[in-house]
Amino acid sequence: MQSVRGSYTRDDEITVENAKAGELYLLSGGQLRFYFKDSTGVNITATPIGYYVETEGLADAVVDAYTSNLGDTWGVDVYFNITKRI
Repeated sequence: MQSVRGSYTRDDEITVENAKAGELYLLSGGQLRFYFKDSTGVNITATPIGYYVETEGLADAVVDAYTSNLGDTWGVDVYFNITKRI
């Protein structure tokens, strides 16, 4: 995993057409978006923050965690939004 420590700003934003499993992006509102499987046509504007290298089995692990907690309201598809709570 690449370190995500540091000061990131939206000045480094890029347009992301397609995301790969393991990629992490900073979006507006201070949200981090982590993709757990490859996805085409995401069409986001975001700052690349880092990536998780070992993606083998990542999507299956997330799906397994999701199905074992079906009472939860994750609402996940191909990514998680991570928001800092104050």
